[in-house]
Amino acid sequence: MEVTSHFIGIKINNKVFGNLFTALQQYCKDNQIESTITLQDIHSLHVTLYYLPKEISSQELDIIKTSINTLNNLEKEFILTPTQIRYFKKDKKEFLAYIECFQNDKLKKFNLELADQYNKNQIPDNQYMYIPHISLFQINAYELFMKHKDHIGNIVRQSLKEMIGENLFQGFYLFEVNGTSHPEMQRVVTFP
Repeated sequence: MEVTSHFIGIKINNKVFGNLFTALQQYCKDNQIESTITLQDIHSLHVTLYYLPKEISSQELDIIKTSINTLNNLEKEFILTPTQIRYFKKDKKEFLAYIECFQNDKLKKFNLELADQYNKNQIPDNQYMYIPHISLFQINAYELFMKHKDHIGNIVRQSLKEMIGENLFQGFYLFEVNGTSHPEMQRVVTFP
């Protein structure tokens, strides 16, 4: 995999999303709008906490490993539950659908602590206001999507109701990203 960047994040229990992804794929197929949205790779579901550079030295890798182990030990009982679908907008048009979670304040706290520790403000993604989320799909054809937005939103909302009581949290990890693939791929880094 070509690595274009890294981040510290939370791995999500992707099995919980199986029915939702199947329902979205079926709706798009039935309505012949498969190219309107691009679903996130179900195996790459995550919550980004803090962005890191493409290149990480072995010394930095040791520090990251220690901080991730500390987070996993301190927060092993962390519960991450989804609430609702939301959209990021560009030029007042929705371009990315995401799932918001109940634990926004705690996730923002993690982001601030990691920002203090790593201070990678030169990375563009760390310069934006941090909004914790699980990316769901990218919108490729805005006008066509808008004709189906209510139906797609209803599919997501129904699936989120079925997820009530599910803990999505599977731990804190370092991820590597291939930003050149479509959809973008994220994979957990295995420490030596």
